[in-house]
Amino acid sequence: MYAEGLEPRTASSLAVVVATKNRWTHLRPLLEQLAAMTIARSVVVVDQSDEGDRSLCAEWFAEHRPHNFRHMVTPNIGLPGARNVGWRACEESIVVFL
Repeated sequence: MYAEGLEPRTASSLAVVVATKNRWTHLRPLLEQLAAMTIARSVVVVDQSDEGDRSLCAEWFAEHRPHNFRHMVTPNIGLPGARNVGWRACEESIVVFL
């Protein structure tokens, strides 16, 4: 029995936010691992990369089309700003930052 309003959380209430800038070689394996997992209901990638890395990331999204992933391109707003953009795009009650 749980206290009122404190029901156990499920995977459907978990989101992952990944803030990145010019790290495609590290980002791709992470995205592939996240795509293989079912724990997160959604994954939001906030991409502040230069054109080259951003294009590679966009190509990956176009090729794999994971239904629960979002690719958000932003100007260089720094890590705190990117995290804020990411969590605001989530509907889940739990947000994990990677």
